[in-house]
Parts: sequence; structure tokens; C-alpha cells
Amino acid sequence: MLEADRSLVRLKQFFEPPVQPDLSCGVDGRCLADTSTYRSVIQRYDNLKQERPAYVQKKKIGVAMDNIPLYAYFFTPDAYENTVVITAGLHGNEKMGVWALLFFLRTLVDEEATLPALDDLRANTRLVVVPVVNPTGFTDGTRQNRNGVDLNRNFDYR
Repeated sequence: MLEADRSLVRLKQFFEPPVQPDLSCGVDGRCLADTSTYRSVIQRYDNLKQERPAYVQKKKIGVAMDNIPLYAYFFTPDAYENTVVITAGLHGNEKMGVWALLFFLRTLVDEEATLPALDDLRANTRLVVVPVVNPTGFTDGTRQNRNGVDLNRNFDYR
């Protein structure tokens, strides 16, 4: 066996990603009729919070258009050295990033015993996650919010 092949085998032993479930039943195995709305995303994050209340907390951080609350979820270990802020759903029609982030967080919460590669992250890093930055665009399936504004074009220049 070539050295490169042996290295690949060792890498797979260290971290073999799990097979991800079908989106139609959600990343948490609970089938919901609706997988395309902001509410469906928040419901799944709330499921994570309910299952691991000591690790996952929820905080309202503001209000989007149509008086829709924006939430951040804090994945906080007992003691941590780092904080990483992650956002998704800036463009409402780009839903894969929203679901990929939730898949990752579900894996982080559920696969503690089987994925030791994530132990350091679980133990030393607080994740602050805003799952959908553009809730009206996400629900409507549009790049812009309901006012026709592309949020990505509204950052300060320089």
C-alpha cells in the first residue's frame, strides 16, 4: 500500500462524516410539512435547544421587516477559549447554506460519542449562530428581502 493510501485510511479513521438525512424530513429526523420557511428553521433550532438546554441557548437579537424576530443561538461549553460567529441565509434563495449549517450543528450536538474529531470544538469554542439573516427572503425564496433590498449590497464601502 502506498504511503498516500495509508494516510487516507488514517484520515477516514479520524473523521468519517455521517450520511446526512433527507431534507424533506429535516435534519433532526422530525418530518415537518414545511421546510422552506424561516419558521421551519427556527423550529429545528428550538429542537436543539430543547434537547440540550445547558449547551444551546436562544436570544432575540432584533427584528426584521414585517416585525419578524431575529434570533441568535449560542452553543456554549462550560469553559471556552474562543468565540466564533456564524451567519447564514443572507440571500433568501440560497437555502443550502442554512441547511448545511444546521446539519453541522445537529452533528455537533448528537454525535459526541462517535465523532471525537469535534471534541475540541465542543469543549473550547462558543458558537454564536444567526441561522437566517434574511427571514423574508428565505421564506419567499428571493435573493432580496421584501423591500427588494439585497442585504449583501448594503455593507459599508471601505
